[in-house]
Amino acid sequence: MRRKRRAIRLFHAMEVFINVLLVMNLAAALLLTIPSVRSRWEGILDFFCEVSIVIFLIEVLTRVFLHPTPHGIRRFFRTRKGWNYWNLFDLTVTCISALSLIGGIEGMVGARVLRLLRLLSTGKVISRYRQLHDLTEAVFSAIPAILGAGFYVLFITTIYAIIGVSLYRETSPEFFGSLGAAYLSLFQLMIFDDWGIIVRPLLVSHPFAWLYAVSFTLIAAFVLLNLVVGYLVDNIQRIRYDREFTSHQGLLHESDRLQEQLERFEKEFTIWQRHQHKHPDKAALAVSAADDISPADQQENSDQ
Repeated sequence: MRRKRRAIRLFHAMEVFINVLLVMNLAAALLLTIPSVRSRWEGILDFFCEVSIVIFLIEVLTRVFLHPTPHGIRRFFRTRKGWNYWNLFDLTVTCISALSLIGGIEGMVGARVLRLLRLLSTGKVISRYRQLHDLTEAVFSAIPAILGAGFYVLFITTIYAIIGVSLYRETSPEFFGSLGAAYLSLFQLMIFDDWGIIVRPLLVSHPFAWLYAVSFTLIAAFVLLNLVVGYLVDNIQRIRYDREFTSHQGLLHESDRLQEQLERFEKEFTIWQRHQHKHPDKAALAVSAADDISPADQQENSDQ
């Protein structure tokens, strides 16, 4: 039991150290984007990133082979609910970033790709914090809805692009001279980029062109995009509710287990009281009480 507690404490201390190192590694990667800092401290920062990658690799391999739970290696990859995708992501990112330490790889992939491989280690931040877990899971679970909304936006945009080319290709050939230009112009209208620059020249020759632009903006930007955002918010709330429900289920299971132990102790105490009057000798009393307890209960009490 003491060894298990020490191992858990060691893993918690290592997790805090890795989190601090992740923040420092991310700060080093950000500093390397500043030309003045890169020209002076590039060698030191690159060395720090390389050492961090080695530490990350040792840490993730330690968690794989010395996980402080029963069936440690198996528990690292799988949980009761299925695959532990975050541990798999952590291991994958660490191993890919560790490829940048292999000699000769710079000549094959280039220094820029090598730098990107090292930056992958900062992606471990996502696998370390629960808030980022919730957001990432919400995004992935919302992919079908996003694809559906994207298809609907594409359908609406195609209709409006055809209308725009048919009506405004002579008035505004820069924005509606072709189907591709119309797609780009409508996308700019959807994200409110140069909205007035695109629409106002049309109003000179087509006074009702504002209906065309406003209707598309209302449908594409205010309705469909807000539906996607609302779906993401609902997914985040659902994920948090599922996690809270799971934790409450664990507490209820622990409460039931403690209740069973309490009932077992009350039964043993009743047996002790009953034998106290019949066997005043303590040794005989202990033997008789031990005989009344089942072997499974004895084994559980000894483990406790």
